[in-house]
Amino acid sequence: MKIQKFNKINARTFKNFPWPAGLGEFSGFNLIYGWNGSGKTTLSDIMRMIEKRLSIGEDGIIDFSFVLDGRTITNATIATDQSPPSIRVFNRAFIDKNVFADGGATPIFFIGEENIDKQKDLDAKKEALIELGKKATENEKARDEKDKELTGLCQSKATEVRGWLGITSQNSYHKGHFAQDCDALVAEGSSDQHLKGEEEIGNLRTVISGTVQPKIDISSLKFPDLKSAANAVTELLKKTVVSQTIEALTKDARLADWVKEGVEIHKDHKADQCQFCEQNLPAQRLKHLEGHFNDEYIVLDKAVKAKAEELGQIINQLKAFQKPGAGQFYSDLTERYQEACKKFDAQLEGNIQFLSALLAAVEAKKAKPFEAMDINLDIPASGSMQSLNEVVEEHNQRTENFSQAISSAKQALKYAKAAESLEGYKAMKADLERYGQAAKEFEVSIDAATKEINKIEQEIIEHKKPAEDINKDLNNYLGHSELRFETRADSAGYNIMRGTEPARALSEGEKTAIALLHFLKTLEDRSFDIKNGIVVIDDPVCSMDDTSLFYAFSFIKERTKEARQLFILTHNFSFFRQVKNWFSYVQERKKKIGKDAAFFQTVCLMENGKRISRLQPLDPLLLDYESEYQYLFSLTYQASTQSAGGGLEQFYHLPNVARRLLEAFLAFRMPGTSDGLYHKLEKVNFDKAKKTRILRFLQTNSHEDQVMQPEHDSTVLAETPQILTDVMKLIESEDKKHFDEMIKLVVPPTSQTATGTGGP
Repeated sequence: MKIQKFNKINARTFKNFPWPAGLGEFSGFNLIYGWNGSGKTTLSDIMRMIEKRLSIGEDGIIDFSFVLDGRTITNATIATDQSPPSIRVFNRAFIDKNVFADGGATPIFFIGEENIDKQKDLDAKKEALIELGKKATENEKARDEKDKELTGLCQSKATEVRGWLGITSQNSYHKGHFAQDCDALVAEGSSDQHLKGEEEIGNLRTVISGTVQPKIDISSLKFPDLKSAANAVTELLKKTVVSQTIEALTKDARLADWVKEGVEIHKDHKADQCQFCEQNLPAQRLKHLEGHFNDEYIVLDKAVKAKAEELGQIINQLKAFQKPGAGQFYSDLTERYQEACKKFDAQLEGNIQFLSALLAAVEAKKAKPFEAMDINLDIPASGSMQSLNEVVEEHNQRTENFSQAISSAKQALKYAKAAESLEGYKAMKADLERYGQAAKEFEVSIDAATKEINKIEQEIIEHKKPAEDINKDLNNYLGHSELRFETRADSAGYNIMRGTEPARALSEGEKTAIALLHFLKTLEDRSFDIKNGIVVIDDPVCSMDDTSLFYAFSFIKERTKEARQLFILTHNFSFFRQVKNWFSYVQERKKKIGKDAAFFQTVCLMENGKRISRLQPLDPLLLDYESEYQYLFSLTYQASTQSAGGGLEQFYHLPNVARRLLEAFLAFRMPGTSDGLYHKLEKVNFDKAKKTRILRFLQTNSHEDQVMQPEHDSTVLAETPQILTDVMKLIESEDKKHFDEMIKLVVPPTSQTATGTGGP
């Protein structure tokens, strides 16, 4: 397997980095050069995430993708990828977690030579375990498919139920709720009773969609007993008065009433004179009038008036009765109520007409107290409030039980949908349970096989030999045997010893040497096939002197030359030069060796005040020359021709570049002066003020191995182009021939000046 490229990186200083269109893909051997802070650590940390199959890394590494043998893998899918790359990464994280962790160095296991037969048996069992794992995977895949099928059924049916219930929120009724309803019907043992027709479903949905209505007062109106009323009026009409009648009064009821009332007034006032004309009343006239209006007359008159008033009140009560409006009822009760109202209104009208006829007869009796009267009316059916009140009572009962009615209707609809889908649900559930049982059996079998394999491995593996090998390497590397790996009794790893005591206060060079040799030995681990694996080594020579650096390079070259793919990242130019020469040799003989090489560098730019890392092809001046000097000269010259119009961030890295260039130039020009840049500049025959400005610029703004520092003095940085021009003129002044040759090297012919100065 080979990593071809990174499609994108969005982490740390690699902000929204896409693989450039003109950048070639990674080769078998890859050298990445870059100063500290330019993004190399981010690349190696991403490689370690790939090794550990982590979707989330440290310090914000959460978004990247890479191409592996034509397949694109992202940080989100690396953990579940079925064919992950076999990769080992050496970087600071490896050192911290594997070599100098609290538990000591992690073990490296090898097969003992005397256990070849057991190894064959072990290999066979591992093959069997792989086959068992494949079957378990197939079973799990089938289980997942069936689970998806069941989930699809539950989701679709839950959607239909939500449509019936008139709801949109999935939280109110989702696939899990539908499954629960199906399980409930399975527990009942029968589901036919829950099936519903379209009309039933429509009625249930009407109940659910309704709103609660206020209660309606049931009327207390009572219809009169018409037969009794008719009998009473008939008896009253038959009654007559026997008296000394006065013909004029018997013929004129109005006159009779007026005279009767006048007689009562005179009797109440004990008046002898007429209260109307103030004439004396004849005694015979009063006697005659009293004879006409005798007690029998008065009793009958009162009875007739009382009956008329009674009938009038009953009629008014019937006319004044107000029924509840149809709009007050639930919509499904409206039609029944309207039918009950028609029946009731007909009965009410019949009662009013009949009672009005009785009243008319009684009113006529007032004028005929001396005559017997008769009435002949058909008695209508007695009115009833029952049908009306039944609808009202049902309405009120529904209001009281409204929540329960809606809940019952909803449950009925849910169970109806579950009942119509139950057979398919049960079949899918049975398949799922069968796959689940098989998964448990596979798990037990795999666990047993794994334990047996582990037992055999414990019998045949040893990790003492790797420790002995590392100790030999350390002896050769460091030139002494004081530092060594000691095998731990619990077989969990190694302790790093200095003599007979645990090693303490290791120097950075010792730590790097130990960690690197330990890592290189892990490449021989039985779990890693280097010929098909990827090896990543990031800055393996930190804090090493030149001798140690050469030893480190020799070990790396020897132990990684068989790797399927190799990445070496460094900021150390001496180490870079060693690796570059090795990879160049590989590239020149790629057909014979069967491997190719590629050269890259990381650079850090400033955009909108932020550091932005990018990966690009290695600068030809670094690739073609043994020294970094040509590259530094090119950067300084090009920057001296720029202006500050593009923003000061473009100059942040240049003080460091100029310092390294000037130090290299003066070291060659003044090999006998070792007192530092200040004393060397003092010996240069150049403008004193410009030398002072150059020194201040370099001393203030440059830092060893750093690409850029945000805390640089922006006022001084604004002078960068002019100061770098002074640096160029200083070099030209000190060695004109050298300067001219460098200009020819780094400046295209069409851009070179035709003047004798040659300076920028």
